[in-house]
Amino acid sequence: MKPENPHPPLRLHVPEPTGRPGCKTDFSYLRVAPAGAVRRPSIDVAPADTSDLAYTLVRVLDDEGRAVGPWDPQADPALLVRGLRAMLKTRIFDARMLIAQRQKKISFYMQCLGEEAIACAHALTLHDGDMCFPTYRQQGLLLARDDVPLAEMICQLMSNERDPLKGRQLPVMYSYKRAGFFTISGNLATQFIQAVGWGMASAIKGDTKMTPRSHRPGSATGRPPKRTSTRR
Repeated sequence: MKPENPHPPLRLHVPEPTGRPGCKTDFSYLRVAPAGAVRRPSIDVAPADTSDLAYTLVRVLDDEGRAVGPWDPQADPALLVRGLRAMLKTRIFDARMLIAQRQKKISFYMQCLGEEAIACAHALTLHDGDMCFPTYRQQGLLLARDDVPLAEMICQLMSNERDPLKGRQLPVMYSYKRAGFFTISGNLATQFIQAVGWGMASAIKGDTKMTPRSHRPGSATGRPPKRTSTRR
């Protein structure tokens, strides 16, 4: 006879969602810090000393829409208007290109819906000579600029005769040397090493150039996107 199993029988637990379509969702389980309450560490802090920030939410705008707390950049209103315009431009571009893809006018498209602020804010901090090592969904880096024509970006999506890449790249895999925009790779996290090497070269030369680098959650074992930049 087989010995009696001392363990209780297994049970299958299916968590109940906090809300279903058409029902009001309960967000009371979320722990959201008040606006301006989360500390802002110095830029040279050790990574281990920022672990607590991974368990909270950095809020800059309060319920009245005012920027408060240590994360308030004290930005010039003209810069804020420029950033808002870039985000709106990116969202409109996204919406129209997605429609074009659904109509089979272009073969492939990837939106950055909800992520516009990341790329547009990066673009507004860069100077001539800085280098971007982006991933897909970072078209805001180009749309926030005034020297990259929309028509040229659309032609790249359509892979037509005015495509600056001559059809050698998939749609949305942009590449703009004059804008310091490194060629996008369809594989995840491939440009992390290039960005680090470029930043090290900048430091060795003793210049002040910066390189923002983004990679998707899939390349970070399901964690949120990481941003890496080097500035001396």
